[in-house]
Amino acid sequence: MGTQAQGSHDFTLQAVMDLKQSVGELKESVRGIQSSMQTIEQRLAKTGDKIEEGFSKFESKVGERLSKLEEKAAEVKSTLRATKWVLVVLFFIGGALLTGVGWVAKEIWDLSRPLIIEKLANTPAAPSKGAQAAPPTPAPAPPPSGKRS
Repeated sequence: MGTQAQGSHDFTLQAVMDLKQSVGELKESVRGIQSSMQTIEQRLAKTGDKIEEGFSKFESKVGERLSKLEEKAAEVKSTLRATKWVLVVLFFIGGALLTGVGWVAKEIWDLSRPLIIEKLANTPAAPSKGAQAAPPTPAPAPPPSGKRS
């Protein structure tokens, strides 16, 4: 029985040794995985930092451009407002000028109308194209120059 006990003892010892070796290999694999995970975490952190930095730059550029656009929009708005008032003033000035021109034209007409009517009344009518011209009226005979008694 001594040999059998020793054989089973050797088997158990061998199994424990194999188990110890496997556990050591597992520990080494876990350490390698942990190391790889740390490397990956570091790379992800660097990538995240680069992404955050790039996004910050992008955000600041977009913010600057929006600010410039807002400034331009404010300039355009004030220009349009000023243009509107200039057009309103020009409209009223144009209306006043047209009213003045109309008044002056009416006054000229009122003053020249009687003269035009008088001139037309004293001018003989021109014959129409289809009608024959009337013979001219003879001039009145001059009074006799001799004295009769």
